[in-house]
Amino acid sequence: MEACNATPEEIDAMVASIVPTQEEDSFEVFHDNWPAWEVFRRVSNQWRRNDFTGHKDSLDYTAVNSVIRLVVKKKDRLNTLDAVRLIEHGYLDVYRERINSGQ
Repeated sequence: MEACNATPEEIDAMVASIVPTQEEDSFEVFHDNWPAWEVFRRVSNQWRRNDFTGHKDSLDYTAVNSVIRLVVKKKDRLNTLDAVRLIEHGYLDVYRERINSGQ
């Protein structure tokens, strides 16, 4: 939302308005983020792994680039790539947290 010049007050209001669902696996994807979600979903099995631990380190950006070229308009590709990287970062945070907690 900061990228869209939203004020901190607007961001706080939006976060406060989000009502948790009963299902943990449910979430809302804003319209502007849908292309990035589609790219992430399509490459979600394309991970680079640590050679020693076997844990996921990052997405394979060769695959990400290929999918972006297939499904995203040229003028939107850079913003979509940035959004995919944010999704990846969030995913890896949760992934590492689960590994560290033994889940």
